[in-house]
Amino acid sequence: MRAINLYGLLGVSVVLFGACGGESGLSPDGPGSEAGEAGQGSSKPNPPGEGGAGGESSGTGGTAGDTSPTTGGSPSKAGTGGTVGTAGGIGKGGAPAAGGRGGAPSTGGGKSMPQAGDPNIPDPPEPPEGCTPVGLGTSIYDCYVEMTCDGGQYLYTSCSDQRNGSWICACQGNRKPMVDQYSVTGLAGSAACSAIADFCASGEVPNPGPEECSETNASRTSSYCYVEETCTRPFEIEGGVTAGVSQMRYANCTQSGSVQLCSCQNGYQYQISGQDGTTACDTMLPLCEDTPPDLGEPVCVPQNTSGGSGYCESLTQCSQTAEVAEGVFATLVQNRYISCNNQSTGRSTCYCNTDRTSTRFDVEVPTDGALCGQVSAGCDISGVELEGPITCSPASQSAGGGYCNAQVDCRQAGTVGDFDLWLYGTLFTSCSQANGVWTCNCSTGSDSANVEVEADSDWDACTAAIQACPDVVDVKIGESNGGIFPPGIPF
Repeated sequence: MRAINLYGLLGVSVVLFGACGGESGLSPDGPGSEAGEAGQGSSKPNPPGEGGAGGESSGTGGTAGDTSPTTGGSPSKAGTGGTVGTAGGIGKGGAPAAGGRGGAPSTGGGKSMPQAGDPNIPDPPEPPEGCTPVGLGTSIYDCYVEMTCDGGQYLYTSCSDQRNGSWICACQGNRKPMVDQYSVTGLAGSAACSAIADFCASGEVPNPGPEECSETNASRTSSYCYVEETCTRPFEIEGGVTAGVSQMRYANCTQSGSVQLCSCQNGYQYQISGQDGTTACDTMLPLCEDTPPDLGEPVCVPQNTSGGSGYCESLTQCSQTAEVAEGVFATLVQNRYISCNNQSTGRSTCYCNTDRTSTRFDVEVPTDGALCGQVSAGCDISGVELEGPITCSPASQSAGGGYCNAQVDCRQAGTVGDFDLWLYGTLFTSCSQANGVWTCNCSTGSDSANVEVEADSDWDACTAAIQACPDVVDVKIGESNGGIFPPGIPF
């Protein structure tokens, strides 16, 4: 491994200020008729010099002695003030007994020079072997490492202190369509980032134990509740270092009439009846897993429909209800929005969005105002009877600088009620070269896999990957991941 130490340079600038005092009287026995020299002040009028022996009424104090310190110690002793003359007053500028004023000691005298301390910056994370850092950062609270690795792999790992003896780390990259989150104990700071970066780059699949959940935040009243929990499935990375596949779940409910309107971190919305806010969120949490429970057949009710010759749009609300505890019912509520437009071929192209997905299908009839309501079941893959092979055709491709990406549109025939349709899915690929080998990532829906291809150029690499990707991933018809890459150059 290659360690990279990043230190800031701490500079210390010291400014010394010296105060210049006046000269003390030349001698305590100096002639009283000689005027003392006033000490030099800063911005105020010069202070009087130390008095000599009392002089004539026209005389002034004797010249003050030298008071400039050289070591920052006590000022030199001033001359003794002269006695007051019979006819004269006190010598001008001198006090009767105090003598001349000594200069102030130098600011820097007698003090040691401040020393610059050692830098207190933690070491940055260490990228795994075969990876080159693109960006590094660390503090006492968090860290991150951004890197490119052999085979065209890009990874970004970050960790943050949870103040409870553990660090939460996330890992994502161009071969990981989903962000993986881990809870790490036994390591802290940049060491946690280094360990998780190494684990993510290795491509190892953890074999975690049973899920362990703990409540991390909660608020419960009769009309409102919010409960958050962190669930971890632990596994061991190395000796003494335990990690865990970590997931945060929350349930949020608000009273509306006789029911609680609830939502989850995964976007699903529910209605809970038979409970108030003090218990509704606790009932909700098991329903907030990534895959919703089977609550029975959906019942769909149109909310709004409009259209005419050549176009239509419709909003439909579908619900599934089941008893989840004695006297407690949960209803999963999903909205579907669909719009269809006529094509020159005589078929209709429809786009459908739900609370979580987006997809497209073509219907083998022209569009009229009623079509959207009749084929809205095509928004849910489970409501379509698919048949026949999946066929794919290139949609776009771009290349340059040793990289390329491509998009392929795939479709499969099916039926919704009495209507024949084509339901679509999308396959994406991106390729990069390392050590003479082209490695391509293939992704569709939430699935992803890598494949190596032979090619003479970056463009040819994606052309070859388009043919190879269907062998390593199954195209997800009816699922859309929104696209990972820009459209590129249309075919």
